[in-house]
Amino acid sequence: MWPTTDFVHCRSLIIIIITRFLHRRRIQLLILITVIAYTTILSPTLLSSLGPRGDHPHVNLSTLQHKSRDVCSQHKQQVYSPFTSRNRTKDCNNNYCVIIVVTVNSGFYDFFMNWHRHFERAVLQSPRQVGDAVNSNPKGNQTIDLTRLPFLMVIAEDNEIYDKLLSLPLSKEHDNIAIILGTHATREYSTSEAADYDSPNYKSLVSYRATHLLNLVCSLPEGDRFMKFESSLDEWNKWIVIYSDIDTVWLKNPIPIIQSSLFEFANTSEILSPLPQSLWPKYDILASVDDRNYSNFDTYYCTGFLVIACTSSSVVFLARWENELRLNPQLNQPIFNSLLQTQHSDYTQPRHGQLSEVEFPPGRLFFDRDKTRMEVREQTVVVHNNYIVGHDSKKKRFEEYGLWLL
Repeated sequence: MWPTTDFVHCRSLIIIIITRFLHRRRIQLLILITVIAYTTILSPTLLSSLGPRGDHPHVNLSTLQHKSRDVCSQHKQQVYSPFTSRNRTKDCNNNYCVIIVVTVNSGFYDFFMNWHRHFERAVLQSPRQVGDAVNSNPKGNQTIDLTRLPFLMVIAEDNEIYDKLLSLPLSKEHDNIAIILGTHATREYSTSEAADYDSPNYKSLVSYRATHLLNLVCSLPEGDRFMKFESSLDEWNKWIVIYSDIDTVWLKNPIPIIQSSLFEFANTSEILSPLPQSLWPKYDILASVDDRNYSNFDTYYCTGFLVIACTSSSVVFLARWENELRLNPQLNQPIFNSLLQTQHSDYTQPRHGQLSEVEFPPGRLFFDRDKTRMEVREQTVVVHNNYIVGHDSKKKRFEEYGLWLL
């Protein structure tokens, strides 16, 4: 047997060890209780400040929604209404639908017709439509399911081109195409000439791009364009807006690639049709690349080909872009990049990303015979005829590469 003193000493030592152990346990237990309380009680507030899926960490979701509603309330007198079919609009409220936007004035009418010829080949007559739009009827003839095709909205920049576009068969073929008179087309400084890049008339025209896009986005149904604060964070408008300059050529259907990039599918074969409502876009804005390491930006975006997911964040950004262009008519691309990529103390940029330069090359790459090999050029989906100035010069280059179909 142990001596009594040794036993007492040992017992005291054991008590000290147990006491310290329990003390540490109490601290751990206290920490655990605090974490549970924080996550269960404060998580709604935390989520509302993060925004949908935690994508906007510095913007209160409710504030962002109110700002976007305010923007559209200011545009209510000039919104565009491209929808002539209630059924199509209802279908797009339930699934993701695409609307393509182009603008044209009288001076570039032939470029629009050339663009549309390529658009028909690449999208309207493509054997692989998003949603399998091409079907066969009982007689074996192919028919096109209009509900699976994208909308096309053509904005006329002057009255002369508006009347000419309305007289074309394409405006009467089906309800997927809408011809809209631009809000500024009746004003004295609207122009119908083929304005050269960086000229005063060119700056005047391109300074309306943000306005055109806002007028379209704000025409979408209120219940679908904005998420209700009390409802699921996954509820948002199911529209994807694609803006394209008409000095582009669509060699292939870009919509599957755009959807793959917007929702980060590994490849286009993974795209489900129709896209389920549970999908959430990874970006608010996608853009083609104009240049690298230019004007203090690693990636300098091109405003000649844009993809807009109709979120509250993209609406607020378009309003800021519009405001800068209204204050000072200018080239819309530098200020677009500045607003999108420069940090502002009172503003968090939308989630933005780039489209592949291989599939959406600028003119400096595609039309450079020395630098761009044929096998690379064959991967092109949409080519932009930029990095060259003037209507006739652009047309001649298209002709040299077999891209002028008129």
